[in-house]
Amino acid sequence: FKEQIPALVCTILDLSHPGTTIILAHPDRRGAVTKFLTSFLQDFFIVDEALCEEDVLGSRPDLVANDYQDVTSNHHVALELSQCVREEKCPITVYVLRCKDDPAVLLHQFHEAYTFRYCSSQLPREISVRQGSGTWHGELLWRCAPVLCAYLELELKDCDTAPRVLELGAGLGLVSMVAALLGAEVVATDLDCVLPLLQRNCAMNSLHQALEIACLDWEKPADRFRSGFDLLLASDCTFFVEHHALLVSCIRVLLTKSSRMLLAHAERRAHVTAHLKEQLSGLSVREVDVEAAQTLARNNERWPSG
Repeated sequence: FKEQIPALVCTILDLSHPGTTIILAHPDRRGAVTKFLTSFLQDFFIVDEALCEEDVLGSRPDLVANDYQDVTSNHHVALELSQCVREEKCPITVYVLRCKDDPAVLLHQFHEAYTFRYCSSQLPREISVRQGSGTWHGELLWRCAPVLCAYLELELKDCDTAPRVLELGAGLGLVSMVAALLGAEVVATDLDCVLPLLQRNCAMNSLHQALEIACLDWEKPADRFRSGFDLLLASDCTFFVEHHALLVSCIRVLLTKSSRMLLAHAERRAHVTAHLKEQLSGLSVREVDVEAAQTLARNNERWPSG
């Protein structure tokens, strides 16, 4: 996924030392992802070689056509893997890389240069967000967040009173910080393991006192979250099908007759979207046109820097 590339590069730099060779195999499924990856490689690495699939396999077609029994002892899984390789039909490039400089220096440059920046005329100042050093979804900035931020700009600009906002799965905190700068009273929530990143980003933007940060487990939302909020937010919390039931049950508990929710969902896979809609049945759901918000988000985004 495009969103995971910065964290992947960060992890490679963190694990490397001067002289480390990095071998990266990349399937070119989507041109935009490949272009994004290439921009990172050019910034931090020397590309010694970029080998196409034919260069690597040479006279070993058996490597593609085998039944993957070395990978798994399950015959059905092996057949499925082999079929996927034959059907995918996307070019694969193997990059042989070296760090351009001392990896520790590059890692510092990475954190300085590849901070996501959100800048808008509706906000008094720019917001900067740094991702975690891992590839776990809670440590990354996913593409729904800037769109939901832009939608909030359009939604909250004419509010006479400051709405009370509760964000579920706040992650790195971009949406909550934008809501706070737009005048909302915000409580940003996530699991305990994510809160240090959330706190760090709020402190980096001098917003740690402008909003409240709290732990909220979707399985057992505390009573204090069950009333007093005008607006609930969640951004890209619906990636995994297995999380849908838990998230929606939490939403049902937290929503009141006087509150509403903005749930930003990226339609990456049809069956995931269908499952989410099924889980949301029984709630009053309206899909909103986000074209204006998407355009605004593209104008406001600064990722990578500049």
